[in-house]
Amino acid sequence: LQVQIDESLNELREKLRQRHVQIEKFLKDQETLCIELGELPRALHADPLPSEAEMNAFADHLERLSNLRFKRLEEIIELREEVKKLMRMLEITMYDEHDQHLVNSDNLKPSRGNIQKLKDLVGLFQGQFDQMRYQIEDMRKRLLQLWRYLDVPEDHQRKFEKYKDITQTTYDKLHFEVARCEQIKKENIRVFI
Repeated sequence: LQVQIDESLNELREKLRQRHVQIEKFLKDQETLCIELGELPRALHADPLPSEAEMNAFADHLERLSNLRFKRLEEIIELREEVKKLMRMLEITMYDEHDQHLVNSDNLKPSRGNIQKLKDLVGLFQGQFDQMRYQIEDMRKRLLQLWRYLDVPEDHQRKFEKYKDITQTTYDKLHFEVARCEQIKKENIRVFI
């Protein structure tokens, strides 16, 4: 009988030890995820020993944190791609070290704050892009009027057909042509006066 009691006691001690190991692992995993995500940890006490249902609930909590991490990492990839695409179209480079880290770092934490900063960059560059698009469309209309007014040959006008993209290069080429035509127009007006 004493042997059976001792064996049962040893089994219980081993189960207790395993439960403590599992609690430590859960808490370590949670700490890692919470630091990375910038989220607050949830309590899991070793004394009194949590029930099986509490352990399962905590495992579900860790799974949710892990899924949140994966979702945020995907969102970071998408936002970074959008920032880089807008930067290419605007033909700009990033000089701010913090912004470079946001867009290029391999170890960027998927926190809400970092995602918001990336969204802010997308918003900033999207605003600049929208403004450039409006200005390019406006210059194209202005050029058509000026070319008509100045009777500019079609072969010269065709040189600008290749500038269809909304980029800084397109903006610069059209802006230069508008300025050139405006100067010719002013000179023509002086001749008539």
